[in-house]
Amino acid sequence: MNTNRRNPRPALRTPSLLVGLALAGSASAAPFVYQGSLSDGGQPANGRYDLQLQLYRSENGFDPIGATITVPGVDVRAGVFRVEADVAAPAGAERAYVSVGVRESGIGAKAFATLPGREPVALATAAIGACWSSTGDAGSDPATNFIGTTDNQPFVIRVNNQRIASFAQATDATNILMGWYGNTIGTSTRASVISGGGGAGTFVTSPNKIGNGNEYATIAGGRANQIADGAYAATIGGGDTNKVSGNGNVVAGGRENQAAGMTSTIAGGAFNRTFGSYATVPGGASNVAGGTASFAAGFGAVVRAPTGTPSVSTSADGDGDEGTFVWADNSAEGVFVSTGPNQFLVRAAGGVGINTTTMGAAATLNGGELIVKNGGDNNTDLVMMGGNNRGFRMTSVPNGSNQSIFQLAELDARTGSPSNNPVLQISAAGDTLVKGGAVGTLSDRRLKKNIEAIEGPLDRMLALRGHMFEYLDPSASMSEPGPRMGFVAQEVAEVLPGWVHEAGDGYYLVKPIGFEALTVEALRELQARSEAAAQAAEARIEALARDNAELRAMVERLVARDASAR
Repeated sequence: MNTNRRNPRPALRTPSLLVGLALAGSASAAPFVYQGSLSDGGQPANGRYDLQLQLYRSENGFDPIGATITVPGVDVRAGVFRVEADVAAPAGAERAYVSVGVRESGIGAKAFATLPGREPVALATAAIGACWSSTGDAGSDPATNFIGTTDNQPFVIRVNNQRIASFAQATDATNILMGWYGNTIGTSTRASVISGGGGAGTFVTSPNKIGNGNEYATIAGGRANQIADGAYAATIGGGDTNKVSGNGNVVAGGRENQAAGMTSTIAGGAFNRTFGSYATVPGGASNVAGGTASFAAGFGAVVRAPTGTPSVSTSADGDGDEGTFVWADNSAEGVFVSTGPNQFLVRAAGGVGINTTTMGAAATLNGGELIVKNGGDNNTDLVMMGGNNRGFRMTSVPNGSNQSIFQLAELDARTGSPSNNPVLQISAAGDTLVKGGAVGTLSDRRLKKNIEAIEGPLDRMLALRGHMFEYLDPSASMSEPGPRMGFVAQEVAEVLPGWVHEAGDGYYLVKPIGFEALTVEALRELQARSEAAAQAAEARIEALARDNAELRAMVERLVARDASAR
């Protein structure tokens, strides 16, 4: 039947699904719920239509039940409509048939066009099996009474004719798709869930997406979050524009974070990335955990990723800088990048405090310090232990003159060696004490080559010139004020250039390496010269003694001759 005779077109038809009719056990009004689909001109109808409903006792006879019900202005979108009305039916009736008439709403609406055929309606004294009551049902059997589908089609819930939830069977598991109707779960994906989020803004749509071929993937909410194809057991908790690829990776939230590798985690923050397997970024911004089992946190902390990874910095290692921990503060722009595997790197311009929070508070603390407090006293202790439970304790302790003394002490955790048994002690004035009174240097012949005698040791030592002087800035030169004795580096360089080195500030310093050996050889040469001089003097004395004996003999002969002549 045409609805507009002057402009004929195909009739409005409804291959409808009757959702339910629930009637009370007496001939009184009861709620009637009818949902179906409507086509107009061969296309899904959109707009407002008036519907006319009439119940009959039989499929074809003229045996109406109650009066005709007119429902004006029914909203039809994409061909789908829903009607709720009250009808009257006789007590004890088990089945009825509904006839539907339809016309376009509005001024000058035409007569109702009755759709061909009547659809059966099951009548019952309870809502179970016909329509679930909005106030709850009793006596249901979950084996036969349920909301859902009996074929392999998704069960869809709509609001404003837009899908807000879909439950679909995928092989032997269920996919659950909720939230904005633009959210999607890809093909060949099973046991995966999008529980909410997504949406459309003024200029951009922001759906949440799970790709193709995934298993056990989850997006809890947020917007524009994506799990890549084939990611097994991947999770995005929420946030904005987060991406996960690889098996077992997790982004809990935040913005524009990206978890790659395998079984890596980003807890939140923004612009953080993981490329290494088992890597972690707990938050912050612009951090990269690029190596296997690496950790990056703060701002701009970067553990280098494997070669070929689209990261800010890569290494030649296939695992990146594996096992490396990097934490960077927010004191400087730019990244703080690792340089190798298994490192522990910290950038903290305000200092590092352990058991103390006084960083930068005292006049002597200007930031960048490492403070390790003992907790039980006012000393500053740093303990370094070896794998054999033996090591050293470095301690800064006050002395009686309100000055600090640095001590390096033996520490043996096996025997409880006391920490007040220093092997090295340096006072604030630079006084240095070494246990045993000497500092050793490895001198085993087996460790050396090209062993030669020192040439001209005495001449070299005598060529050195000592001076009395004062420093222009004693504190900058790490010296005390007043007269000092020492060398001038430029003069030493002319005699022993190996003793002179250029410091980082461009000034020269003297490191008299081998001074003891030079002194010993100079003394040896001096002794040799003295012995040679003594031997020469002794020879001269012996020669003089011989000459003297000869002269004496000559005198004695002359005296004897003179005596005989008389």
